[in-house]
Amino acid sequence: MILGLFAQTSLLHAELRDAEAQYNFAILHQHGKGVEQDDKKALHWYTRAAKQGFAKAQYALGKMYFEMSDRERTLYYKKVLHWYTKAAEQGHMAAQYDLGMLYYTGSGVAVDDIQALDWITKSAKQGYLPAHSLLEEITKSQNRAKVCLENQYQDC
Repeated sequence: MILGLFAQTSLLHAELRDAEAQYNFAILHQHGKGVEQDDKKALHWYTRAAKQGFAKAQYALGKMYFEMSDRERTLYYKKVLHWYTKAAEQGHMAAQYDLGMLYYTGSGVAVDDIQALDWITKSAKQGYLPAHSLLEEITKSQNRAKVCLENQYQDC
């Protein structure tokens, strides 16, 4: 089985502290591709790669904790914030967007429109479509609010 062989090769490299291999091995465990699906093992391997500064693993780890927060009703938001921030600071555009959304919605952090806009803008500047779309919506809302204010809220 090709995936089985890929999993074996990934494990060998992962054990040799290859962050990308650790990340790949975590993906296999998270999705049960060529190995048994196991979130604990996925978290283990994502964490090992993330601690080496591998941005994709940092983001994936934050995303897993975010999804676990929703699914298990357990608050992992400190871990989500930590790993999203690490990845976002390295320029990971999805992490920048998701970090901005944490600040925008107040999920696990205090609402902070300045931080939200900063991270979402950074993501949009890299071409991340969801960030670009959200910024367009925000601009439209600001323009509508400005018109309403100028017209003393008539026809709003």
